[in-house]
Amino acid sequence: MARPRTYEEPRLATAIRLPASLHLRLRSEARARQVSANLLVEQAIADFLDHLPSVQSTLGTAG
Repeated sequence: MARPRTYEEPRLATAIRLPASLHLRLRSEARARQVSANLLVEQAIADFLDHLPSVQSTLGTAG
């Protein structure tokens, strides 16, 4: 039996390359929190993008 889906939006697979040390830290933190490394990455990227300045403010252009 498959696990129940815990998300509404369709998922896409993407690959990233991490330094080995960062990969080990990610797995360790996920294990300590009893969540998947994928969940930590997803949340970190969402948080990063939510706090990313707009392109207009970064380039100093009116927009």
